[in-house]
Amino acid sequence: INKGSDRIHDIVNTMLDLTRIDEETLKVAFMPVPVKQVLKKAAYILSTEAKERDIEIIIRFDANTPNIKADPALIEKALYHLLVNAIKYTPDSGKITVHARPSLLGKNITSAEISIHDTGIGLDAEHHELVFEKFYQVADVATHSSGKTTFKGGGSGLGLAIVRGIAEAHGGKTWVESTGYDEKNCPGSTFYLEIPAS
Repeated sequence: INKGSDRIHDIVNTMLDLTRIDEETLKVAFMPVPVKQVLKKAAYILSTEAKERDIEIIIRFDANTPNIKADPALIEKALYHLLVNAIKYTPDSGKITVHARPSLLGKNITSAEISIHDTGIGLDAEHHELVFEKFYQVADVATHSSGKTTFKGGGSGLGLAIVRGIAEAHGGKTWVESTGYDEKNCPGSTFYLEIPAS
């Protein structure tokens, strides 16, 4: 019962976030945010779920990665959704590598680029943009298992749409790279979140 009510609470909050993004009423409290700190916090929040699936989360942080100008709560939320997605589509005993490094957004805007690479089942090219759309599900919903972080677990199809909304509200961007879907060889996917520096 507790797990079910927590799940409903998460879905309601996700719907509210998405409504604010759609109506452009999402309030962003900009401040300098240390990237290393938010990465560690996001990984810690999901450490129990990852451990249950024997999935290792590795954090790599380039020393010259700048702080970002962002709302820490929203960035944590975006990283949370990206990590949940990575855990969900990575088989048990897999690995997720979170890497932060300095980058350039556009031609001359200093930024921090965060990549989340998993050893999961991958994603075909035709889904690379669609996964960021509201309610989009890659596989047949009828074959999904139940649970937020179970392998190929069903979800609301809103997490990655929230990530994109948060990225755009900060003047940043998000995208995915993967060589394709393959449950046997597990080529993995890499999701990126790039946010301007403070």
